[in-house]
Amino acid sequence: MLALRAASLARAATSAAPIRALAITATVKDASDTSAMKFPAPSHVSIAAEAADLARQLNEFYSNPDSVIAIPDDIRESLRAEVMKKVGAVPDANISAAWANQNLQIPSEIRLGDNPLFESHQKLRDSSK
Repeated sequence: MLALRAASLARAATSAAPIRALAITATVKDASDTSAMKFPAPSHVSIAAEAADLARQLNEFYSNPDSVIAIPDDIRESLRAEVMKKVGAVPDANISAAWANQNLQIPSEIRLGDNPLFESHQKLRDSSK
């Protein structure tokens, strides 16, 4: 009985081997060639390193007096509307909408060095290093 069982297992193993080998070969033949591609290893991806790099970039941007912050048109319009709303809420304010539109200037970009507090903030940053 044991010999019969061993013979049937051997027969099953030899009959399945060619099918499995063909399946593996077919799968490998269909795979694309990735030898020329470069993939970053998971060990090189570091959230802490990316956060430190972003902090360094932000520090460089805000430390440079020639850095420019652009203000989009939709934000400029919302700022204008908010100021007009607050001015309109002041009692006995004789400021018309035409006067405000003519005299209320919101720039499209701001250079950091033009801020009067930039130098004092720069000195404070330098002293904390």
